[in-house]
Amino acid sequence: MRPMHFVLSLPVLAAVVVACNRADGISDAGLPRSPEEVKPIGKGGQAPSAVLKGSDGKATSLKEVISGKPTVVIFYRGGWCPYCNIHLKELILVEGELRKIGYQLIALSPENPGDVKGTIDQNELTYKLYSDVNAENSKAFGLAFSNNGQVLPVPAVYLLDKAGKIVYAHSNPNYTDRLSGGSILKEAKANL
Repeated sequence: MRPMHFVLSLPVLAAVVVACNRADGISDAGLPRSPEEVKPIGKGGQAPSAVLKGSDGKATSLKEVISGKPTVVIFYRGGWCPYCNIHLKELILVEGELRKIGYQLIALSPENPGDVKGTIDQNELTYKLYSDVNAENSKAFGLAFSNNGQVLPVPAVYLLDKAGKIVYAHSNPNYTDRLSGGSILKEAKANL
């Protein structure tokens, strides 16, 4: 019996390679192909609520996490991103002040719950990080884009009131440029 040979065209081969190399398993169909093309929701809108997972893997939703508390929501790319880690650590410096004025601080990443737990441990974070493992929240907020087949959020900061209304929104397609902890605190105080 002769061995069977397959001939694949270059476009078919490229599609197979991309499908096999998808690190996150999240569909990127219809997403912008660059961070500059995203269209984030802004101030005045209602925060969408999609499924999140805690670092323990238990499912919840953004609506449940907010649960009547003013909330600072940070979208970050992942614990593998040095700029994200610097930003997450910096937020420890303002977390106490945010709590004093009534805000809770949470951060969302498309990483799986185990990696989120690793980021918490590595950076000695005292606030909650959640896994947006299917990028449902990143997509709902208009922050998700496809980066060579991997779905990432544009780094962003949202301030939500008790009812989940967006009272402040900031995003920047340049992942190296983050809103400082001091600026977040200033905006939180201005939007009580």
